[in-house]
Amino acid sequence: MGHVLRILTLFAMVTIWGISGGYSQTPRVDPAVAAENAIKERKNAGTVGLACGQLGGAYPTLAEEISKVLADGDNLRIIPMLTQGSVGNVEDLLYLRNVDVALTKSESLDTLKQSLKVNIKDRIRYVARLYDSELHILARPEIRTIQDLKGKKVNLGLAGNAAHTTVPIVMKELGIDVEMLKVDFAVGLDMMKKGEVAATMRVVGKPGDTFTKAPTDAGFHFLSISTAQYAENFADKYVIGRLTNKDYPKLIPEGETINTVAVPELLAVYNWPRGTDRYLRVEKFIVSFFKNFHKLRDGPFHEKWKDVNLAATVPGWTRSEIAERMLKETGIAAADPLATGSITTAKEREALFQEFMKTQSRTRR
Repeated sequence: MGHVLRILTLFAMVTIWGISGGYSQTPRVDPAVAAENAIKERKNAGTVGLACGQLGGAYPTLAEEISKVLADGDNLRIIPMLTQGSVGNVEDLLYLRNVDVALTKSESLDTLKQSLKVNIKDRIRYVARLYDSELHILARPEIRTIQDLKGKKVNLGLAGNAAHTTVPIVMKELGIDVEMLKVDFAVGLDMMKKGEVAATMRVVGKPGDTFTKAPTDAGFHFLSISTAQYAENFADKYVIGRLTNKDYPKLIPEGETINTVAVPELLAVYNWPRGTDRYLRVEKFIVSFFKNFHKLRDGPFHEKWKDVNLAATVPGWTRSEIAERMLKETGIAAADPLATGSITTAKEREALFQEFMKTQSRTRR
């Protein structure tokens, strides 16, 4: 009996010693798994998601070029994401995981701020005002002026792109009621050819693929918004845009200019709390963007980069504190709020005012 008790006591002591860690060992980690986890951490640490919009516009091209020029191995990698468009990009910036940067239009921020009924102003910052995107109005042969669109079907492309914001404003100001369709642009152009749609409208930086690839044997042509219409209805909302034969040699005769309205484009970021992981990623992106911008402007890239004034402001919105710091560090002078890309010169603004006054005089008579 005593022998049995001694054995039981010894067993209990060994068990307690084991539980207390007397012979415990650090769990072994598979070296292959550890190496793979290290790769995962390294690749994600410097990755930034960039919402860039739909194919056929300037956004995907600009995003690809940003990705190429700013690429710095695992330290910084920008992944462009095809999205629904300008307004959708702001929504993605607010709500989609892994999106820290977005290309969008200034009016998209205002539109979303109103529709969401929440204060997004403190959650979004802009890095730079880029260039201006022109409203393109491509019409069938029988449509000679923009007023001829009254009561007709027009295609604005799939939901989310900028035309769905700009076109209703423009049509309302001009007093033109149209039926607005939401059809893919390629499909919409085919519908135009068949006579099912009177016009295709898109807000995109010229030259836009949608229009460079448009049929050239169907008599399609661009419609103008006159300088008088601009001065009377849009001078406080948009800037002047111009399309020429250089932009669309197959659609615009040499020597002809199509006047339209244009919307300022911008590069925006989410305003992450300072010091957080996502803040540090955005900081890497902005610092690299400013330091390498000359490569985008002077290199073999999209011509719109040459229109960019990094110091130009976006009225009503706040620039990222990181971008403000980089403006000072790089020595870029503060800009005239009007001095961006295709903004009109003082001489042109005076001409517009005189045209407006002539229109007003004719209306009174």
